[in-house]
Amino acid sequence: MPRIRTIKPEFWRNRQLAKLSAFTRLLAIAVLNMADDEGYFEADTALIRGDVFPFEEDSMSIHGALMELSMICYVELRESSCKGLLGHICSFKKHQVISRPSQSKLKAIFNESPMFPAENTDSRSTHGVLTESSVLEQGTGNREKEKEQGDSSEPSQASEPVDSTLVFELVGKDSGPWSPPLALIDQFRLWYPSMNVDAELRRAAAWHATNPTKRKTKNGITKFLNAWLAKANDRGGINGHPQPPTITDRLSNIRLEDYPQ
Repeated sequence: MPRIRTIKPEFWRNRQLAKLSAFTRLLAIAVLNMADDEGYFEADTALIRGDVFPFEEDSMSIHGALMELSMICYVELRESSCKGLLGHICSFKKHQVISRPSQSKLKAIFNESPMFPAENTDSRSTHGVLTESSVLEQGTGNREKEKEQGDSSEPSQASEPVDSTLVFELVGKDSGPWSPPLALIDQFRLWYPSMNVDAELRRAAAWHATNPTKRKTKNGITKFLNAWLAKANDRGGINGHPQPPTITDRLSNIRLEDYPQ
């Protein structure tokens, strides 16, 4: 059952959250209401929709938003064989003061469950899922940057199979051509099963190539691709057929003149 929680002013100045879609930022607040007194929550999209988005018809937009929050370390996701997808808000204890807190019924199950998506430990830098010891503080994100910079020097990354037909010219200290790993593309296909991921990645590559002033760094390119796919998924369904408007779309289309006093 949703609970009353506190939103600190630092939440609105979090630069990583600010780069995400309005729907994803709304979900970041929603999971605070859904979480128990230790920050754990059931991350099943149908349950989230029932609790906080009862008028949202598309569960895939919720799933994509969860993946975006996971990539900036706002939440950590794990998959339990008995409870399904579970989440933990990484900085929950730092920013929420609970009077007479109840013990979490999900914590033990969460800690015994594998990370989601299930893959080897090298992929943690790709998906931005960290343990509670290196949580993302609201408004900073320094620990995540340090982890990504440390992982970039591992020799195993260089031998990872990539899709050489997709090339992104990166900027920054690791400037140069970059191609997405095949494992990452497979994860995108898993996260967005109702869309043509390969076609959308090529559209993203074309946009990236023709907007040189907005090209991404090595640390930012994966987040950019996921955000691109999440927005494309919200705009259309299988083979580009339009989906029903999201709750954000409906709110933005309301005009006061349509409701005379």
